[in-house]
Amino acid sequence: MAKVALLIGVTDYKIEGSNLGFTNLPSAKLDVEGMKRILESPDLGAFDEVESLLNPTYSEMSGAIEDFLGKPQKNDTVLLYFSGHGAKDGKRRLYFAAKGTVKNEKDQLKITTAVSSQVVSEQLEDCKATKKIMILDCCFSGAIDPNAKGDDTSEVLESSLSEAKGSIILTSSSSTEISYGDATQMSFYTRYLVQGVESGEADRDANGQLSISELHAYVTAKLRVEKATMNPKVFLPREEGFYNAPFISVPITDPRQAYRKKVKDYIDRGLAKQGKFDFNMEQVLKSDRDQINQVSKSELSLDDAKAIENELLHPILQRLKNLSDYRKAFREHLETQTLDQSHQSLKLWRENVLKLTDADVAEIEQEERQRQEQLKREAAEQQRQAEEEERQRWQSEQLRQQQAAEADRLKGNYAHLEALLKAENWQEADQETVKQMCQIMGRQQEGYLKVEDAEQFPGADMRAIDQLWVKYSNGKFGFSVQKEIWQQCNTPTSFDLEKFGKEVMWLKFVNEWKWKIYRELTWDISAPKGHLPSWRGLTTGRRHEGLAFVGSGIWARWADGEGFPGERMEALLSRIAAEAEKGNYAHLEALLKAGNWQEADQETFKQMCQVMGRQQEGYLKVEDIEQFPCADMRAIDQLWVRYSNGKFGFSVQKKIWQGCGSPTEYNKQWEKFGIEVGWRSKGMMGRGASWKGCGDLAFTVGAPVGHLPWRVGFGDWVVRGEVGEVGVEVEWCSLFSRVRRCKL
Repeated sequence: MAKVALLIGVTDYKIEGSNLGFTNLPSAKLDVEGMKRILESPDLGAFDEVESLLNPTYSEMSGAIEDFLGKPQKNDTVLLYFSGHGAKDGKRRLYFAAKGTVKNEKDQLKITTAVSSQVVSEQLEDCKATKKIMILDCCFSGAIDPNAKGDDTSEVLESSLSEAKGSIILTSSSSTEISYGDATQMSFYTRYLVQGVESGEADRDANGQLSISELHAYVTAKLRVEKATMNPKVFLPREEGFYNAPFISVPITDPRQAYRKKVKDYIDRGLAKQGKFDFNMEQVLKSDRDQINQVSKSELSLDDAKAIENELLHPILQRLKNLSDYRKAFREHLETQTLDQSHQSLKLWRENVLKLTDADVAEIEQEERQRQEQLKREAAEQQRQAEEEERQRWQSEQLRQQQAAEADRLKGNYAHLEALLKAENWQEADQETVKQMCQIMGRQQEGYLKVEDAEQFPGADMRAIDQLWVKYSNGKFGFSVQKEIWQQCNTPTSFDLEKFGKEVMWLKFVNEWKWKIYRELTWDISAPKGHLPSWRGLTTGRRHEGLAFVGSGIWARWADGEGFPGERMEALLSRIAAEAEKGNYAHLEALLKAGNWQEADQETFKQMCQVMGRQQEGYLKVEDIEQFPCADMRAIDQLWVRYSNGKFGFSVQKKIWQGCGSPTEYNKQWEKFGIEVGWRSKGMMGRGASWKGCGDLAFTVGAPVGHLPWRVGFGDWVVRGEVGEVGVEVEWCSLFSRVRRCKL
């Protein structure tokens, strides 16, 4: 495993009395001496044998190279170094100029006086050594063919040295520039090569061992600064072999500097982005400290190592702090003012104090803008939720007040009925129901209800009874439950109730379908849906055909909406489920809350047309108004009343209309109503009075009571531009009648 080197340097090229030679290279001798010094040093190269050959002739050089490459054995390391002129023949083949190498009268190389690089490459390939290195510090200024176009030196080098397979070849320059300096110094290339070893600067990982790759990278970096036109090359075998392996030792005279290089390299590789090393990197650094102390003449203490780490990490920590400070400042900037107001001062502070570029803060600014938008969305959502909670609270309060008012209107006393239902005494509860209903209608003595009693039975009491049955049966029993089944059976009347009777199991099959007698009914919660209350005793007849008159009469009232409150209060489970609203009034509520009265008026009309399927026509007919769902009518009215503090709404207009005599045709009372709500001007002395158009209305909270909503009751009169014509009152009277029927 011997390490041997042959160092060849040629300084004397001039031929006395002739101009056919090459320029002398005084630095070649210094190059050989420098290389010999680092290779022979036991602390550096530690080569076993280093042979120097200065100013050899062609035959001396070729013979020495042949002998040198023929001796090594497997596992040996050989290094062949040449400092001198390189030249090319007419076929672009590379030669190494020796002492006495000349050119002919045509300024072409005389190849019999120079050593062929191709021959050397072949000898290098045949060498048995495992590790083979050739370093060529050649000047090619005299090697250029004057007839060649451009510099082809790099291609010539590669083709000429391609035979040296399995070897690593380093060259100083592939350009036409000379690779040597003045006569008192080594050539540029060899100077930095020797310097990198002797100073240890080339040891990038600061492990005290230098690879050929580290040495080449160091020399290349130095030459780019010193001589920008010099471009050192490296030619590697297919397998890089020992190119990255330790090749030569280097001194570690200052362990602190070596450790600094290690730490800086890790930082440059992004292994401490947060201003600190993680546990794994701490273990790596510990290993590095131990290794440095093994090859260093002085010891690196743990305190010194930590001081170096802190020093090198400080700029990262400072940068992170600067980024954090800028984030806080930019966040405050977004929260308090627009970007244009202080953009310049913020930018100056960032550039001059924090030393941050536009690229440094681009991500921060984007994140903060996104955060600001998210906060706005969250605030809007919280506001929406608060408004929704307030709306639900208001609706609950409205329901509470309505229920309280209904309780005051109740004619029956249902405490005992509730107690029976709560205890699941279904038969007694059924009898108590009949008793209370007869008592309300003054039929205690008769003990049954007539058809007219059923039709006139108070809605509040019917609702109260139904709510109790629905509540304590978990939605299984009650008038409203029976009504839904009745409607599913196509609302039968008179004597066609058999289908309904089968559904609620009031019929039995014994050769034929017959109505059950009272004692045959089922008095527990397992009974079919709608089985109770039984209606037994609510008619004079003994058969259910008789009570069909009463049942269908009451259920018809349920179908018309008489017995139910129109609004939908889902939060109160005890309430009978009313017909669901068909419209979506979220946008209307938002407009009313914002005080956008004209847009709210238009949205009201839009929703009402949509509910009745009149989007295409763009207006409501009289029959649409008369059939408009009470649930939706009430929902719209409640929103107008709530957000106008009782000033606007259908129910408000209805009261004014009633105060004017409830006119149903165009007359003085109708004109009075128009003046009261501000839709008609008074004129002077009874003259000049006229109905106002949309552009004349006051869409503000300062408008007269009942002024809005306006568009709904004018049907297609608005489309025709005839809002003041006789006939408009028909739509409005229909609307107010519907409002009254929906109990607004």
